[in-house]
This record gives sequence, C-alpha cells and structure tokens, in this order.
Amino acid sequence: MHRRLGSALTQNGFSRHVIPAFMVCARVGTGRPVGLLAGDSIQAGATEYSIPGFMSPRGVQGYWQRGLDDNTQSKRIAFGTLALEGARPSDWQNRTAWSRKLDAVAKATAANGGKPPFTFIGSNHGNNSATVPNPYTWLTGFWQVCKTEWPGVPIYHSEMLARASSSDGYQSLAGQTVAAADAYNGGTNPGIRWTANELIGKGALTGDPSAQARVDGWIAGSFAPWRAGSFDTGANRDKQAVIAFDTTLAADSAANNTTLTLASTSGLALGDMLIVNPGGTGSYDAIVRTISGNVVTLSGASGTAMTTGTRVTASLNDRTGLHPSTRHHQKIAMEVVVPWNKLSEWGCDDEAGIHHPDHWSYSTGRQSHHRPAAWSGTRRLRLHGLLRERCCRQRDPSGLPVRRRQLLHGGSAVGFRTDRGSVCLRHEAPTLEAADGLHQRPRRHARRAPLHLRGPWF
Repeated sequence: MHRRLGSALTQNGFSRHVIPAFMVCARVGTGRPVGLLAGDSIQAGATEYSIPGFMSPRGVQGYWQRGLDDNTQSKRIAFGTLALEGARPSDWQNRTAWSRKLDAVAKATAANGGKPPFTFIGSNHGNNSATVPNPYTWLTGFWQVCKTEWPGVPIYHSEMLARASSSDGYQSLAGQTVAAADAYNGGTNPGIRWTANELIGKGALTGDPSAQARVDGWIAGSFAPWRAGSFDTGANRDKQAVIAFDTTLAADSAANNTTLTLASTSGLALGDMLIVNPGGTGSYDAIVRTISGNVVTLSGASGTAMTTGTRVTASLNDRTGLHPSTRHHQKIAMEVVVPWNKLSEWGCDDEAGIHHPDHWSYSTGRQSHHRPAAWSGTRRLRLHGLLRERCCRQRDPSGLPVRRRQLLHGGSAVGFRTDRGSVCLRHEAPTLEAADGLHQRPRRHARRAPLHLRGPWF
C-alpha cells in the first residue's frame, strides 16, 4: 500500500531532496530481518546525498545503509530509516521531540496487524549530544523510548566516530587537535564521546558483550565504525587517519566554480573529500565527483575566488572533522558494518539454523529444551550423519569475535563455547548421542533423534 500526497519535489538547506508526504505499508512476519534506523546526519549519509553517482546502485548512502544493503560479502538486509540531520539523543529521550515519526511508525504497525514492520532498531545517536554531560543518561533515555514504543525489538547501536580539527588539512597527526569532549586521553578520564563509546561497545570492532549497555540489557549489540577511520586504535583513536594528498591549484578559480585544475591528482580517488585553502579565507570542502587528468569536478564550491598556488588537501571527513566523505562511508561499510552483519544473528545462510542472542532452544525429536540468555558454558554433542559448519561465533576475553572451526573426527564430536553468542549449524539429519554436559538428560531422549537448532529469526 503506497499513498503519496502531491507531486512537487523540494530541496532543504542540507541539499536533501524531499518528496511529498507518503506512507508505505507492507505486511511482514516471514521471519526475515528488517531494520529501522534512527540516527543523525551521519547515519543519513550527509555529504553523500544530492550527489548523483555517489549513492550505491540501489540508491543508499551512509555506512549503516551501505553495509546493510551489501550483498557481495554478506546478506542484504532490508531497512527503513528515520535518520535526520541534527537529531540528538538528549532530545530524542523525550517522545515529543520525534512524536510525528513515532506516530507514523505506529500507523504502519497498526496496518501490519499490530506487529512492527521491522525486527531490529539500528542507531548511531550520540554525535549531536557529545557535549552534553552524563551520556549514559541520555542514551538510556533514548533507548527507553524505543523499548516503550516497540517492546521486545532489539536495539543495535554503533559507537561514535573520532572528531578532530586540523591546522594543515588533516595531513599530519601533529596538526590535529580535539576538544575536551572529544578527547580520548589515552583512556584515562576520556571525554564524553569516548565515555559513551565505552558504555556502548568498549571499542570492540563488533561490540563487547561486557559493555555496560549490553550487560544492563539496553542494547543487543554494537560495532565501532571509528576503527576504520581513526589514526590508530590506541591512544590516537581520537584523531583522523591521514590521506597523503597535498597539492595546489594550478590555475585561478572563480567564485562558485566547481571545476578545479590541480598541480597533481596522483593518489586522489572519486569520493574523496577535498579541502580547498584549509584554514584560510573562503576555505571549503567538497566531494570529488570526476577526475580527468589534473582537472577535478567537485560537489560544491566557495563564494570566494581562489588563486593559483592555493593549497588543496584530501581528508576522510569534512573540514570540521564531523561528516565522513563517501570514501570514508564506503570504508566503514565494508570493514566494519559488513563483518558485524555477517556475525549477527541473521548473517548465516538461509539453510542454517539461526537463533536470537536472547534465547535458544533445541529439540531431540522427543523433548524440547530451552536455555536463557545468561547461559554460558561448553556444550558437547556427538552427532552422526553429515554435519557441515556454517559459522561458530564466540568472543575472546577482549570481546573480539573469534571464528572457531568445529572438530569433526571419530564420532563427529563437536564442541563450542558461547556467552550470549550464537551458533549456526547446517546439517543433514544428524542424531544426538550424548547430552549437554551442563544439563544432563536421560539417554532415552537421545536415541538417534534428529537435532534441530531453532530461533525467532526463522
């Protein structure tokens, strides 16, 4: 069901093309994962939208959207988005701050028979509140609104990116400085940005289950996009990685000109962020749209004329250090979001058994068994018949995911450890011979009965 009011297209101050109000309702419930994104301009893909050719072939932008939409290295996940420029979790912890969005989703839920048309919530909220003290208060306030509106729907939250300013167009580590709220300080007394990241995922690439937000039950998982764009993953994580591109204008450029002639374009790529006259009068940044020899076409221009010899550098983010370039969005999508997606509860093959992190169950054909989310330990099974591993996920003591091959030998003994992790097995009529070491069952319940692992993502 699709209804649109009017036909005119408008454009706002952020260069986002806005179509008339409409609603799309689709009946869901097949068990396939569907995401609802609720975040800020970074999640919306700021610097990418309104730039023809920079959206993905399927019309998405931003690392959250690009990563979920990828089907080259992971499974494509459907999603809708409420991401909005300037959105603040310290505001969105109050329903009234985004009531119209929530009311619209409520109408779609009602049209879907009372069931939300999505199975998880994805957010990157934090950037626009990174100067507001007590981040756990406004994060949990936002999460509580989500939980009140959509009970039982898991929330996944990405950590914030590094934000630094630069005196040399981000051409060195020494030229970068950070505000107190954005400073990591070597992990000792970090600023609000890094305090929030620690609460969300403790800096682990695909989240740490011991992070406070997960231990307290607010979120089901996280990932750390800053790891794809920070100078390093240690003490300088609050600084931006350097793109070694430092050249000058080879010809004068008039005001509002989007075509520049550079002394060199060696090392420059489409989607890079150029900073023209960094730190000087009329300084501006824009995305590289085309490269032809030493001539580049940019997505924007300055109202100030520039002369030959004006410095031009490249950066992963804009000149304020906030919004990622297309190159940066793509880098995060492939290096962070896709691995997180592949390790998620829905990231395994359709033919595999998939279960949710909050519970799992198995059946011996005669009796079903259930373990709560807090269960942790080693489960040992002896399986007969053909068993092929699809993925076995666990986390090491630092919280990083580890893939462990299941050992198939002798009686096809299979062992793995899990702590709110997930195990996905693709099997062909295996039979259970030995019981779970932590929950002994009478052997009569394990006489060559088919083993089934199942969960709510079917």
